[in-house]
Amino acid sequence: MFSTKSITILKYVLFIPFLLVPVYGLFLVKKLKSYKRQAAIDAQVGKKFPFSYGIDTSGNTVPLDLVQSHITIIDFWFKNCPECIQEMMQFENALKSAAQPVTIISMSIDKFPLWKQAFDTNNKRLAFLSKPVPGWKHLMVAPDSILNKSAGQLVAEKLPVTGYPAYFVLDNTGHIIATPSSAVAYLQSNSEKQNEFYSFLASTFTQKPLYLFVLLPLLLLVYRFIFKKMQAAVLKKGRY
Repeated sequence: MFSTKSITILKYVLFIPFLLVPVYGLFLVKKLKSYKRQAAIDAQVGKKFPFSYGIDTSGNTVPLDLVQSHITIIDFWFKNCPECIQEMMQFENALKSAAQPVTIISMSIDKFPLWKQAFDTNNKRLAFLSKPVPGWKHLMVAPDSILNKSAGQLVAEKLPVTGYPAYFVLDNTGHIIATPSSAVAYLQSNSEKQNEFYSFLASTFTQKPLYLFVLLPLLLLVYRFIFKKMQAAVLKKGRY
């Protein structure tokens, strides 16, 4: 039989799922934003890449060379992006292990002076950028001085990029053939495989968020049923 103390303990224990629901809801909201952002980027597959040139460290306009390799990966990044730097540090090994000739063009959205500082050999955090790596080129997205638009604004307008790093795989004709979330993973497998749990969330809860609102009432009903049963058992015990 249940005692009053055990009912109180179980009452709080059974309330734990209700604390997890809002946390889970916040997780889904964040995942939904990420899913929508990636879906918008994925929609660019098959389209012509909207940038045909960039600026080199000397300030010269340089056309994108897409004929030297089987595919070219455009890497949009900026200096103070930890995720960008972490991925770029793996480019050298990824290029060496690539099954076919590949070129990576890292295109910064920073302002020219800030971007150029990234190649200063005295900067220990970014020292690896100063090392020449076969198949890896560095350019900067040219801002539009006439319309007074920064490089980041142009990338957001011409491509739905709102988060960095952002990768676009181009063929020799300049058409987008893939939009992986990781250039390194793409080079390693050439077919990005998402975690099954995250894929389930993206395809089920993010596309059908109604399930989240169904879950909470069901938990309430279960909680009420169990608590009432325990309370009745205590009352029954008190009569004898």
